[in-house]
Amino acid sequence: MLTHDEKEKIRQHIDRLIKSLRIDALSSGLEGRALLDQTVRATVNRLTPESKMLLSGVYNILVKKTLAKQLYSIPRNQAAFYELNILTELNEKFVFDIPAQIDYEESRAALNKWVGSGAVMVVGGVISITMKTLMPVGIAALIVAVMAILLRDGISWRAGIARKDSDTVLLDAYFQNVTQSLCAWVDSIDAYYDEKISALERKLVE
Repeated sequence: MLTHDEKEKIRQHIDRLIKSLRIDALSSGLEGRALLDQTVRATVNRLTPESKMLLSGVYNILVKKTLAKQLYSIPRNQAAFYELNILTELNEKFVFDIPAQIDYEESRAALNKWVGSGAVMVVGGVISITMKTLMPVGIAALIVAVMAILLRDGISWRAGIARKDSDTVLLDAYFQNVTQSLCAWVDSIDAYYDEKISALERKLVE
């Protein structure tokens, strides 16, 4: 299980990525839909491969802690751990391909399908992955879907705001929700790993 300090370091890493993306977006000189589309494209291009590295990094932290336990000093127990092949399972749950173009409707449809299958939950524009599905979830589609949700739900709260300010408000909401979604994703990886290890260790001590 990740410690508070480990989660905080991961959060800080995500925050730095988001801060960089926000600076680039607000200094682009674009406005309106062109700004939103460019921002989402840049976010997909940056965070999709970053997510794959993040998954691998979280897994490596967890493995190091697992194998440090006395239980795994026994060769057969260590072999049983490697037979689980948790990293392969995790990678199979996600698609890290970057799409050729941003399609909000397509991403929204994919999100609805994942919600219907129980693969993800959406609360307040933040997307959480439940890890209980065999259906692979596309990371890029999730990043796009966060904006699709805001574009659908944000019309009323943007009314009466100047266009440029409205763009900034929308982007800030987007980046906040992407940050929270990535942190929730890390938590789901952590929980899934712990569940797998707990089941293994119950068998090993029987």
